[in-house]
Amino acid sequence: MAEARTTAKIIDDRLSIRKRLQNWFLAKFWYVHPGAHLRVTITPSHTYRILKTAAKPSAKRLEYRKLFAQGRRYFLQETTEAQSFRMMTTHKIRWQMRRRTRSCALLNAEFETVDKDTFRIKLNSHIRIWYLVDMMIWPSFISSMIIYMWWPIWIITVLVLSLFTLSWLAHYFNAALEAHEMIYFIETILEDYFPILPPELPAGKADIVYEDAFGEAWEQYVGKMSEMSEE
Repeated sequence: MAEARTTAKIIDDRLSIRKRLQNWFLAKFWYVHPGAHLRVTITPSHTYRILKTAAKPSAKRLEYRKLFAQGRRYFLQETTEAQSFRMMTTHKIRWQMRRRTRSCALLNAEFETVDKDTFRIKLNSHIRIWYLVDMMIWPSFISSMIIYMWWPIWIITVLVLSLFTLSWLAHYFNAALEAHEMIYFIETILEDYFPILPPELPAGKADIVYEDAFGEAWEQYVGKMSEMSEE
């Protein structure tokens, strides 16, 4: 899986400072996952059908039961753009088993052709708009009462900032958890369709003989073989 998956980002040095600041802001406050690129050896339509089928729990696929722990479910939808789809996930509420959570993260998947036998899936996840609004409701309501208190202004400022910060962190990491769950689901289902790449030699650990030392190493090898044959 490690060879077929990468989180490396392609950086374009030609981007303007304004565009770079915009990308930095989106990466910090909009996207909840650094993104990933998966390579598969099946077509985009075949990939979507496999994921769509696997998103429905079945007794015939018990090897994937861990993906549906705590009543988690996955929802996929094709987009109007060619070779792309969207994905969301929810799970049951522990203290209200008949109710489910609302999806707070949205995953976008786009297919790119690498060669005739390999395709790349570009995965990006971001917070949904309604979840950003929900993040502002309670801090705004409580702050509207705190600002009229007789406390010093610095205490009120710290409390208000703390309310918004804690609310943001709670919502952000909850959305990030959903994004990780969806990407893990895709990786697990498509693991059998990742291209098999040749293993790489670890740096500094392989027994490599360079050209200028080959003659000496060969003579030592021949000498050892001669000694063994005489014995």
